Amino acid sequence: MAFVQKTFHLHTPTPLFLFLMREFSISQKEAQKWIDKGRVRIQGEPFLDKSARVSGELEVLFFRPDSRGLEPLFIAPFFALFDKPADLLVHPKGTFEHYSLMDEVRLRFGQEADLAHRIDKETSGIVLITRSKKEGAILKINFFNREVKKCYWALVRGKMEGERILDFPLKAQSKRLDLGVRMRVDEKGKSSLTQIKALDYEALSDTTLVEASPLTGRTHQIRLHLAHAGYPILGDPLYGTSDELSRAYLEQAMDQEERRRCFGASRLMLHAQGLGFPYKGSWYEIVSGQDFLGEVEGAREALRQFRS
Repeated sequence: MAFVQKTFHLHTPTPLFLFLMREFSISQKEAQKWIDKGRVRIQGEPFLDKSARVSGELEVLFFRPDSRGLEPLFIAPFFALFDKPADLLVHPKGTFEHYSLMDEVRLRFGQEADLAHRIDKETSGIVLITRSKKEGAILKINFFNREVKKCYWALVRGKMEGERILDFPLKAQSKRLDLGVRMRVDEKGKSSLTQIKALDYEALSDTTLVEASPLTGRTHQIRLHLAHAGYPILGDPLYGTSDELSRAYLEQAMDQEERRRCFGASRLMLHAQGLGFPYKGSWYEIVSGQDFLGEVEGAREALRQFRS
């Protein structure tokens, strides 16, 4: 698990933030953040007084990396890139969520290392990480200013031709609603633009391999834009399918074969193929080493057999 809970016994009254700084080798700002997030408990309850002097028994919840051997694709002095497999969270979800990409990031590069951006758990491919907070601020500004070139490949249903820009404003829903995890197209939502280019259409499976370059960075943007345009991504359990099937997926009531039968593929056929970005006067362009085209052919072959 990404987070562990440890019990400490303090014999001498000590400022709480100072204890955390010494015990975990973190900055005062980071220690205060831990306290604000309720990661320190006394008698089972979150203790939120950052300046209080504490003694006796207390419990601290902290991140402990758990490596599974995923190596960086590219390492530079101030940043690195990972080639994330599908079905892996980039960041822990919830206090006791299992292994995520951040386990590998923190274990290899230390506590200051962080994600410069995120991709969905279901999406495979390139993820940029920063090795220090200072450099992280620089790279995140590049994303904010839209100076980063993101290239995704997606396998979609139907025949798409040419190039176009999908312009559908997107809005989040309340997570408390039924299927609240979905984004929705809404004229009152945030401006969202995705450049789309058809790469290869196969008639036997009635699928098109497309290149998608998001010009904005909304949650599920490529997935919802393509589905709304009439080209849902194969394997997508949320967009371009029925509410009933989406609920079954979210309730974890499907195995891989059922998912392939219901959604057209056993995984979301969306892959972060490349990333280009400026850094200190140089331009970096990194391409994924995964065989996504092999997965595309496998998905098409399964559809050909199903349709024959």
